[in-house]
Amino acid sequence: MSFMNMAKQLKNMQSEMKKARVVLSAQSVTGKSGAGAVMVEMNGAMDIKQVTIDPKAIEKQDAKYLEKMVTEAFSDALRRVQKMAGAQLGSITGMAGKNPFGG
Repeated sequence: MSFMNMAKQLKNMQSEMKKARVVLSAQSVTGKSGAGAVMVEMNGAMDIKQVTIDPKAIEKQDAKYLEKMVTEAFSDALRRVQKMAGAQLGSITGMAGKNPFGG
């Protein structure tokens, strides 16, 4: 393969990656914990869009337990984004089905 062909392929891959980032930014996932008492919505760019805490969870739980549920919901959302990104980016990188984030 010539250097020119490799450069062209690299440029095409970069263009596809940009498109994939735009698509991922428009998609979102929801991480949950405490049977849905705490929910975290995150987009594919890993921006937090919303955190929802059921008022009953606040009334019934101590602060430490609530903090744990929030942490678990964030972690769940992050895993879901990584899985979504792996599916989206895998076809571009030739690593279909593999998590590019190593999880």
